[in-house]
Amino acid sequence: MSKTLFVGIDAHSESNTACFLDQEGKIILKSFSFPNNLPGAQELETKIVSIMQENHFDSLKIAAESTSFYSLHLVEFLAASSVISPFAPLVYQFNPKLTSAFKKAYPDKDKTDNIDAFVVADRLRFGRLPEPYSVQQPYVPLRRLTRYRFHLIESISREKNFFLSHLVILLALPVPPLSLKISLRTN
Repeated sequence: MSKTLFVGIDAHSESNTACFLDQEGKIILKSFSFPNNLPGAQELETKIVSIMQENHFDSLKIAAESTSFYSLHLVEFLAASSVISPFAPLVYQFNPKLTSAFKKAYPDKDKTDNIDAFVVADRLRFGRLPEPYSVQQPYVPLRRLTRYRFHLIESISREKNFFLSHLVILLALPVPPLSLKISLRTN
């Protein structure tokens, strides 16, 4: 029978929290925090490899909430990692609404980073998953530029509509008669 390690990650700007579960939902390693930078990602990578080897897991699934840009670099790093590639990892990014709705199944759990990481790992364990994340390194700048262009177009459109609404109001007002005398004297 295949043994799968499920890793749930709760990402934040300064640090991340990870939780490791097996296929029965048993916690393999107590949740731990690590910095949200390259050394922190390498620390997580090392722990994943040691747990995979110590507990003889065959496959690996990793998920993180897609919160702004906080998890993007970590997910990209793990998906492209050559150290954990022998375990054929499947890396997922979950919509926070998905994990929030799933967390409602745990009414007795508080809102902490450790519990959030557990909920992400448990949601991963339950299945019905989105498409796995694929490495998109060359397309990230293009995606950012496209989103920025969209933002600029929305901003320009909003300002244009604002200006036009004021122009319509000004044109609808009656114009007061000119009290200036215009003289065409030439000297």
